[in-house]
Amino acid sequence: MIRAGYNRIRSVEAKDTYHSENLKKFESAMAVQLYFGMSKDKFLEMLSDIDYPCVFFLDAHVSGPNSAGHEDYTEKGNASEYAQDNCLTAELAIVLAHRNDHVIIIDDQNGENPENIKYREACIAANPSYQFFFYDEHRDGGTHYKNKSIVCIPR
Repeated sequence: MIRAGYNRIRSVEAKDTYHSENLKKFESAMAVQLYFGMSKDKFLEMLSDIDYPCVFFLDAHVSGPNSAGHEDYTEKGNASEYAQDNCLTAELAIVLAHRNDHVIIIDDQNGENPENIKYREACIAANPSYQFFFYDEHRDGGTHYKNKSIVCIPR
């Protein structure tokens, strides 16, 4: 996002070690403002001074033993507040309640599934003009993941 020229970038991290690493990594990046905690608990604070459409990259969920909430997810499974669908549902509700014209990118969807159909329906309920497409993740000159993220754009 820095290289793309965004001048206001906000990110939230729920794992303390990753948050600390990011504070060091981006300490000289004036455009970056970092928050610690779960996105569902920090989004309202992060959005408090925003009165225009933004780009959201939603990617909060457990992603292995070193990620925030891994133990909770291991114990509770999809009932965990850290489970992907629970995180994304909460994030999406906050974003769409704030404004219904944000661009929303939802990572780790990997093609059609019942959850992302639900996410798209939530966007359409907030703004019927939302349009959707999948985006492939490319690495090393090739497609690494097909239909990795869903992009939601208001028209």
